[in-house]
Amino acid sequence: MEEKMSLYKLDQTMKEVIEKGFTFDEETGEVLFTTDDINKLQMSIDEKINNIVGYIKDLEIETKTLKSISDEYKDRADSKAKKSKKLREYLDNFMTSNNLEKKEVLNGTVSYKSSTSTDIYDEQALLKYIKEHEELEERYVKREVKFSKTEIGKDLKADETLEIAGVRLTANKNLQIK
Repeated sequence: MEEKMSLYKLDQTMKEVIEKGFTFDEETGEVLFTTDDINKLQMSIDEKINNIVGYIKDLEIETKTLKSISDEYKDRADSKAKKSKKLREYLDNFMTSNNLEKKEVLNGTVSYKSSTSTDIYDEQALLKYIKEHEELEERYVKREVKFSKTEIGKDLKADETLEIAGVRLTANKNLQIK
């Protein structure tokens, strides 16, 4: 019997022993698998599963820790972005109130660049225009379809006779590690 078998190989060996029974060496009459061997296989399987469970728990803890750190950095980045935006607004107000178009300082140059932006001030009027010019709808209107699986699932569970085209409830078994 191999010393370091994978969980798959241990499982296959165990099934083989159970299915075929004990094997004997025809020449020597030696029993190749005994009850002790089955117990060792079972212990090896238990040890492998235990190691895998431990590793999964370690990975999940590390995932939570990294997510927590990531969330902390995101909060810090958001805070810095807000502060930067406020300072930009402050500087813009200062420049505007003092009729300054450009100011060169040690850390850089502050100036204005002309640009345009599109302001939709009356959505109903725009929708009417698009209806009158159907060829523009594909270019002007972005539609994102997002289904609420939670709500659809609630309806299907509440009424077992309900059939919704293209949807079905699927039974799952979720592995629990505690």
